[in-house]
Amino acid sequence: MTRGRHATDSESVQPPVALTAAVTEDRLQPTIPRLPFLLEVGSEEIPARFIPPALAELRDRTLALLAQEQVEHAEVVVLGTPRRLALLCHGMAVRQPDLSVTVKGPSIGVAFDEAGQPTPAAHGFARKNGVGLAACTTIKDERGEYLAVHKVEPGRPTAEILAVHLPGIVLDLSFPKLMRWGKADLEYARPLQWLVALLGSEVVPLALGRVGKHGDGIQRKGAKAQRRRVAEPPNFRAGARSRSLRRSATRPRWSGRGRW
Repeated sequence: MTRGRHATDSESVQPPVALTAAVTEDRLQPTIPRLPFLLEVGSEEIPARFIPPALAELRDRTLALLAQEQVEHAEVVVLGTPRRLALLCHGMAVRQPDLSVTVKGPSIGVAFDEAGQPTPAAHGFARKNGVGLAACTTIKDERGEYLAVHKVEPGRPTAEILAVHLPGIVLDLSFPKLMRWGKADLEYARPLQWLVALLGSEVVPLALGRVGKHGDGIQRKGAKAQRRRVAEPPNFRAGARSRSLRRSATRPRWSGRGRW
């Protein structure tokens, strides 16, 4: 079932006979914990003129993803230098809100026979929805009375959503020129060197080819690669200031003073 929209899913709830089953959804709104989130993409030096539009696109596409998946969040800012793009949010919900789902099944006239006993259609509807017939209820609309079931589906973890969608967002950034390197079937403005994604202190398990799936930054010097622990999101901005990253919520900027 696709979250974030009303849907009719006859395949997932349809009883054995040809009946119409409708699904209505409503997000429950309990308080969901929030954690800071950090995404950092490191590469070989990218031309300076590529940086501002890339940062704006990274921010806008991430915001669109969070809206689509109904993940609540605080302000999202982007920072960058020619060697790295970073996105920082100081409060991102750790999961989607739970989803209250009402599945409408066969009409009462089809679900029960003249003696009031449930028919195979009723049993099939309950079985398809993973409940016993006793857990079903009835609902009414302008067309009549129907068998139905109410369910609550837990929201997906935010880390899972980000792990699935962020690689595509990063690799689809619209740089004026793209490069391929090594044997990886990847394209980016310059060869990727490291990838960091942290939700709180936990690593978000996303990767771009062989780069990622850890919370370390890799600094390459010639043929050597040195690994260093990246600050957790709450402390990232302070470290960024000392390394000449500039932030902007509405106008992404880059700073080329030094190399970080």
